[in-house]
Amino acid sequence: GLFTTQGISSGSEIFLAYNRINTIGRFGYDFREALLATFVNDSQTPNSEFIVSDAGIMLRAKREIASGEEI
Repeated sequence: GLFTTQGISSGSEIFLAYNRINTIGRFGYDFREALLATFVNDSQTPNSEFIVSDAGIMLRAKREIASGEEI
């Protein structure tokens, strides 16, 4: 799992999960996965969500996340 070492505010960007590397690919863009993305928990009540940004795909906090909590 992936655990926080400090609290994270709701709406904060946690990390860039996938870098956009070019605009050619099956879905219009090719992405490179960041290693941390493989450790994100698949909870029934997730505390984070993936969003598309200009840089790629970001992991963002859906709510306050306490220090020591699994993402």
